[in-house]
Formats: sequence, C-alpha cells, structure tokens
Amino acid sequence: MTSDFEFREVLLTCNHLPYPHTGEVISDELFRILEEWHLTLTAFTVATDNGANMVKAVRLLGENHIDQIQRQPCIAHTLQLSVLEGLKQCKAFHRRIKSLQAFFHLSKQAERLHKA
Repeated sequence: MTSDFEFREVLLTCNHLPYPHTGEVISDELFRILEEWHLTLTAFTVATDNGANMVKAVRLLGENHIDQIQRQPCIAHTLQLSVLEGLKQCKAFHRRIKSLQAFFHLSKQAERLHKA
C-alpha cells in the first residue's frame, strides 16, 4: 500500500515447491520468502484458496514464526467454487427437462398431452 493508501501488487518470487505440498512445507517456504524480503515484521495477511494445506500453512506461520499474520480467504476462489456447485445443480435440472421434452416429443405422448 502506498502512502496515499493505494493498493499495489508485487510478485515476490515464483519458485518450484517440491512435493508433498503439506501445510508444514508451505509454511516454512512462506516464512523463508518473507525473511528473504525482510517482511516478517510488516506482513500481516496472506490470501489463500480454501485448501486444507493452505489454511494450515498460514496457521502454522502464525504459531511458529509471525504472530500477527492472518489468513484472508480468496473471495474470487470461494465465489468460483459456489458458481461451479450451482452449475452442477443446473445440469441435473437441465437433464430432467430434456428427458421430459424427449418423452413428450413422441407422437403418442404428445397426443395424450394435447388431449389432457
């Protein structure tokens, strides 16, 4: 954030993190990066997805290294998950409608529907 309270984004690093991507491994790597950039006293939040390993990583970072650090869930990721779940529900509903359309498209069924 600038002195005029304008938000800025910066990519500090883009390193390969070998498997396994556990909360402990991620927490240690985050701490290493923050130390390298001399941000351990000024960093106060980390935005992450909702993965259990990321939630744990930030919790461990706070418990073991940087007391003031907090996790900020990524709203875009949460919204994406919500939309995808909603689309799954729509897909099932769409399948049912198509099934009914196909059923009533048959001549015999269409005639019965028309009479009804």
